Amino acid sequence: MGDMKHILITGAGGVIGSAIASNLYKDDVQLILLDKNKRRLEKACEQIVTLEEDYPEPILIHQNLNKLDLIDQLGLTLYQNFSKLDGLICCHHILESLGPISHYDRTAWDKMLLVNLTATLRLLQSFDPLFQKSEQADLIFLSTQTLLSESKPYWGIHASIQAALEALLKTYAVEKSHTAIKVHFLDPGLMNSDFLYQAYPGTPKDKYVLSESFLSEVNSVFNQSHLLEQSA
Repeated sequence: MGDMKHILITGAGGVIGSAIASNLYKDDVQLILLDKNKRRLEKACEQIVTLEEDYPEPILIHQNLNKLDLIDQLGLTLYQNFSKLDGLICCHHILESLGPISHYDRTAWDKMLLVNLTATLRLLQSFDPLFQKSEQADLIFLSTQTLLSESKPYWGIHASIQAALEALLKTYAVEKSHTAIKVHFLDPGLMNSDFLYQAYPGTPKDKYVLSESFLSEVNSVFNQSHLLEQSA
């Protein structure tokens, strides 16, 4: 077995985050699972460890990413304990509500801006020293291209914050293009999640299932980086 990979997943108690965590649970991966909901986080961990008891038990972090100072502290704690981070998968983004721009609730705007954009910026800043210590650090962010393939009424607030987020991440990727830090955008498509239920409350719980092809894409990102490490 090679060096242990350390991969942190935000929103790990949600449908997408927990599915990714189960998919990446291996003997050479130390999962670090973060979620604001302690019960969901513990449930996700219980489901994961039943897959194989001999693998490293996931590390659980019960934290709300709207507490920006705690993000800085988290980066320091991870650096002191692991010195590196080989992967970051962000599944923490929220959708407060839909509505016309002219009447959109300003408090909801502030919450989405804080969690979806500002917290992501602080994660990058706090974890950058950890990424730099990795042979290759892969950062995965979720795209909403399938959901927002064209402009839709009442989606303007989310779409504008998502556009700002992608601009931030693409710029970070260019700035790090000479390093071993790689940024990936993956689209899970339409699937059962808190995000979808918030947008479309009447959606049947079993209508959209997370595709195996999406999970395979996540796997291929880290499998490819493992091959690069072996050939180095």
